[in-house]
Amino acid sequence: ITAHFFNRKLRREKVDVVHAHTGHAAALASFATLGTKIPIVVTRRVDFKLSGSFFSRLKYKKVALFIAISDKVRESLIESGIPKEKIRLVPSGIDFSRFSSVQKKTRAKLGLSEDSIVIGQIAALAPHKDQSTLLKAFQKLAQLRPMGKLVLVGEGEKKSSLQSLAQELGIADKVLFTGFVEDPLSYLKMFNFFCLSSNMEGLGTSILDAMAIRIPVIATRAGGIPELVQDKVTGYLANPGNPDDLFSVLQQALNDTQNREKIIQNAFQKATEYDIAKTIQKTEL
Repeated sequence: ITAHFFNRKLRREKVDVVHAHTGHAAALASFATLGTKIPIVVTRRVDFKLSGSFFSRLKYKKVALFIAISDKVRESLIESGIPKEKIRLVPSGIDFSRFSSVQKKTRAKLGLSEDSIVIGQIAALAPHKDQSTLLKAFQKLAQLRPMGKLVLVGEGEKKSSLQSLAQELGIADKVLFTGFVEDPLSYLKMFNFFCLSSNMEGLGTSILDAMAIRIPVIATRAGGIPELVQDKVTGYLANPGNPDDLFSVLQQALNDTQNREKIIQNAFQKATEYDIAKTIQKTEL
């Protein structure tokens, strides 16, 4: 019924192009454009291969062009059998105007002291974000840094199991699960360090946000992340799924007072390459 409604609307409005941004949207676009010659453009944001199922092949058969947000996503599309000539690389962009009015979240309202070392993450509590590795790494860090706090901003299917893991690791009093928040950037601005522990990641726009706000970044060598974070140049990189390595890199980042300002500045300059105006321009082309 929904596809039929959009099919009629596309014809009535004489739409030139349908641009889908998720797999579900691509499926709807495929059905909604039946009987028309309207081309479909799909932006691919995840770095895992397309499903080889009949429905997946049917869904993407009509796609005229894929937009990959990183080289890693582009590689996964090629590995899925998409011809190179049907893929364009257009990285995700960030709107720098959002940052000018961001007010830092008051730590006292969250029960955090001003002298706490706050390591934070803003992400869905989902399997591919691998917060369990971050919790295990943070447990080791907390033994050496009693003033350390971990703030996980986001909601998702893994929340209850992650809360249970924090209890098992004996760090529940040092980990704050905020759930969904309306103003994630205000939390980001309050962090001392931003840490993304993903084992799969298309690019990582939350990393770009941190770079733009000048919060030092610790992340994993997953998906498109190394396209943003160059180890000890624009941030710090650890191997995905490895709590010991992430702990070591967290320690390194916290101790690296000599190079921190230079890394923060390098990261900010890197973020400017991803200004949303450039994304729009590349998408229009």
